[in-house]
Amino acid sequence: MKENFSKFIVIGDGIMAKSLIFSLKDLSSDITNISSNSFAPACSYTTTAINCLRGTEKGTSKLGDLILESYDNFVEFYNKHNPKGISKTIEEQNWIKDGETHGKWLRRYKEYEIKDKSIFYNKNFSSSLAQVHTEAYIISPNKFFNWIDEKNNISKIDDFIISVLKTDNGYRLTSQNNKVYTCEKLFICTSYLAKSFSYLCDKGEDKLSLEKQKSVHGHYLYRKNNFKHDFILENSFCMSLDFIRLAYRKETDDFVISFVDTNKENFLVDEKKINSSFDYFRQTLNIELGEFKQWDLYKGIRSKGHQRVPFCKEVSSGCFIISGLYKNAFTFSFGFSKKITNSLDH
Repeated sequence: MKENFSKFIVIGDGIMAKSLIFSLKDLSSDITNISSNSFAPACSYTTTAINCLRGTEKGTSKLGDLILESYDNFVEFYNKHNPKGISKTIEEQNWIKDGETHGKWLRRYKEYEIKDKSIFYNKNFSSSLAQVHTEAYIISPNKFFNWIDEKNNISKIDDFIISVLKTDNGYRLTSQNNKVYTCEKLFICTSYLAKSFSYLCDKGEDKLSLEKQKSVHGHYLYRKNNFKHDFILENSFCMSLDFIRLAYRKETDDFVISFVDTNKENFLVDEKKINSSFDYFRQTLNIELGEFKQWDLYKGIRSKGHQRVPFCKEVSSGCFIISGLYKNAFTFSFGFSKKITNSLDH
């Protein structure tokens, strides 16, 4: 059986794989990307994709420090390359002052303003609002991925890897289509499927950490800006009322609404519950959202690291596994890509 050799092979098609390839190209152009949308679609395409620190402060936790460092790496990437599909804006977070969730938000935000109204809410919304404004980047995944794929310009193979063996010279991969791929260095960016590769770990603690990761389901509503409303949409924006978030993406002229799912391990969506949250949200807003049935419902599966800690390690010589990025995938990816590339360049 013919073997197809590359210096680097990256498995996966999400933000981690794409940002890593973008970074690895500084070291070599001999990179092959293998992924299968039919067997394992990347969650990065079905996500609201908003980068915002939301009260994260340095020195409060190792996870928080990692988020801040990675966020800085993302901002550096944005400022340097001015990629398509990303808009810089301000996120407005609101919650009802002295409401049921007030205590939870106080643990996140030390300072907030009290407002009687917001441009986003209609005149019938009479509750006093606690409000925080934070820098945010709204990402339109498809448009951004088209841009970064064009910049990466490498060999992409539609295939599904079913076996990986370590060899004297690197790694040997066998696929669902009975193809064999070999490489010097292997990068596994397969989200919730990463635990399937835990047998490659030399250290028991790394193997255990991967195996403790969970598959977490999330969902959101999507609609093109093709309906009548009185709100002027000059730029992208993001606003939230408690844990319901609305974002308008100017780059692609569309809306997304995300919700907190309290039953994250159930694959099926509770459509009645989402409809109820949507109706409550719609009644408070100064933006005409239309009917629930006019919105498309999407679902994605994310990988959540043990105790929310992401996994990014060289688990065996020349084999890197990155997983468990959870809600911070569009942040951690840029930090981990830089970390891995720097380690190979020394």
